Amino acid sequence: MLKGISWRMVPLVTVVAFTLMGIEGIANEIEMPFGKDSADLPLERYCAALRSEVEYIIERMPEGPEEDLDPFE
Repeated sequence: MLKGISWRMVPLVTVVAFTLMGIEGIANEIEMPFGKDSADLPLERYCAALRSEVEYIIERMPEGPEEDLDPFE
C-alpha cells in the first residue's frame, strides 16, 4: 500500500501543513481582538456608536407615569 502513494504524499503533506499553519495564524489574530495593532477591532468607535444610540433612545423615551407604558393591559 505505501509503495503506491510514496511521491504523492509530498504535496498532500504540504497542503495539510499550510492549512494547519493558516488556521493557527488566524487563531493568533482573533485571540486578542482589542488593542492598538492594525488588525485589531476599533473598540473606541464601537463604544462611541453604542453611546450615541443609547442617548438617542433615552432622549425619545415617552415621559409620564410607568403604568401608561404597560403593553399587557
